[in-house]
Amino acid sequence: MAKGLFQNVRYKGTIGGVTYRVVNGEYIASNKSSLSKSTVENSPAFANTRKLNTEFKGCAMFSRALQNKFRDMVSGQLGGPTALRPYLYPEIMKKAREAMSKTTNVVFGERSIISANVGQSFTNFIPTKANPADYTSLVPAVVDSSVTGSREKFLSFGSFVPASSFRAPAGATIAVVYGFAVYIPNYVYNAETGTYEPAPGESVTQDASYDLQAMSFVDLSSTTQIPATIVETDVVDNDEGMRGLYLVGYGVGFAKQVGTQVVPLVEGASLRVLYSDSWV
Repeated sequence: MAKGLFQNVRYKGTIGGVTYRVVNGEYIASNKSSLSKSTVENSPAFANTRKLNTEFKGCAMFSRALQNKFRDMVSGQLGGPTALRPYLYPEIMKKAREAMSKTTNVVFGERSIISANVGQSFTNFIPTKANPADYTSLVPAVVDSSVTGSREKFLSFGSFVPASSFRAPAGATIAVVYGFAVYIPNYVYNAETGTYEPAPGESVTQDASYDLQAMSFVDLSSTTQIPATIVETDVVDNDEGMRGLYLVGYGVGFAKQVGTQVVPLVEGASLRVLYSDSWV
């Protein structure tokens, strides 16, 4: 490897078997590696590397599923995907890797991502750039479903006056408060296919899903009290014996009236998980 000899080189790539790249601000050159993809995929010397790569893909499936549910929520109602934090996926991925490391009853290379090992780790998780607490004084309570035997949770909002309950961004004339629930299945290794897949519950496998319910569209200038209410989310039919990670939380969004149109604003669009647990 040659280092510091290519200060006038501004090329990154491989020419004639020599690879040029930037490391810590310095341009360096090195011979192209003789290690082939076939060697990594078949050599006994790389058996652990293959196992690590397989587990990494399993964690990536879980992380991508959860990230996509958050993205779908903000894309549909809360100002668009730019409302999400820029490094959301790596943060979820870290939690998935930690959950996998707690699976001690399965051999390395086949460890599962079980919701019981993620548990409450997403409590107070904020997937958006903004925190709802910065824009509203409303914080709902998590309550049990009224359906006997249901494991689902709902959100109980107290009464409030819009004019004194929001710190709206400039230009906003309307606020929307949401309750949401997210379900992510467990992911387990399938020895027959050599890949990870969502684990079935007692009878069926439920795909990752979410439910977003608006509590109220409110005029930010209104001094009329809005009564207390329960926001019910229905993300999956948990009576089917579903297994997986279950999240419940709330969000707030803002919009401005332009003629007869209501235009959502990115600023202030925010989500926060209040309840994180596993269905086992």
